[in-house]
Amino acid sequence: MSHWLGRAGHAREIRERTEAALAATYLTRGPSTLILPSDAAWGEAASEHISPILLPVLPAVEADSVADCVRALRSGLTAAIFLSGQAMREEALVAAGRISAATGAQLFSQTSGRYQRGAGRVAVPQVPYKIDLALDTLKHIQVAICVGSGQPIGFFAYPGKPGTMLPEGCQVIQLAGHEHDLRQALETLAEALGLSDKAPYAVNKLRQHEISDPASDTLTADAVIVVE
Repeated sequence: MSHWLGRAGHAREIRERTEAALAATYLTRGPSTLILPSDAAWGEAASEHISPILLPVLPAVEADSVADCVRALRSGLTAAIFLSGQAMREEALVAAGRISAATGAQLFSQTSGRYQRGAGRVAVPQVPYKIDLALDTLKHIQVAICVGSGQPIGFFAYPGKPGTMLPEGCQVIQLAGHEHDLRQALETLAEALGLSDKAPYAVNKLRQHEISDPASDTLTADAVIVVE
């Protein structure tokens, strides 16, 4: 299951091996495992000055991928941008929101992990978990731009159900994978589209008084994520 596996044979190796494990996690966006034998875990190590841990520099997105996305977004085809992982953090979402506002491309999340949301932030609907709902939601998409994970796929392998949630003939462009700096990838795409860092983007405008439906006094799906 691990993308990186290492072992510290002595207490003095723990820092070096821990940094290697952390770097591997950032670069592969996958799990790293560091094995500490008991003698290494409680052994003595010489005291030394501890310098800050330097995280690895993530690779930049390829220019060809950016150019493909620009052409697709300007083609007039119905486009969607699928976000996951680090692309669901606030600064990355702002860049995605600008692209969406300028081009009409829909934003979708295909992750259940950490997602910075609430009032004043870019709202991104999630691809429905149920296959039939996902197929119906995405049936009109002609171009899919993926940032982080690949194209959305169905859960399990149900007989008679397709593996991909996108319609037949949909063009799929992988702008960046989890090994890239996803915020930078989205900002690079926005810049290539001629958008400044002041370009507008739509935000979630929910406020506390909208938490419940006045008629039924029940919570709504959006209201549960309100942030004042």
